[in-house]
Amino acid sequence: MTERAVEEAQAVGEVERAPKETVVADSLPALVLLVPAMMLLRYLGEHGWAYWTAAVLGGLGMLAAVFAIVASVRNLIRGRRRLVSGYISALLLGACFVLVARLVEN
Repeated sequence: MTERAVEEAQAVGEVERAPKETVVADSLPALVLLVPAMMLLRYLGEHGWAYWTAAVLGGLGMLAAVFAIVASVRNLIRGRRRLVSGYISALLLGACFVLVARLVEN
């Protein structure tokens, strides 16, 4: 279709407009798993069950963090919500680092 035909079709309402892309930079799913794992290691790390529970929760949290970090880096590259995206990336990378450090030291 030509540009004029598309404009006329949009004016009439025949052609649907593409939905705007949503910007998602959410760290909550990853933090819901990472924070309890870090707390288990901090307060009950000497118990075997707490170590393995924290390892499972932390592994799932780190998997969720990878997807959140990829989404926030994508938003950084596109120039959308740079401050929020940078904060979420730093927060999740820091949480993953602390979790791995606590798992290694126990």
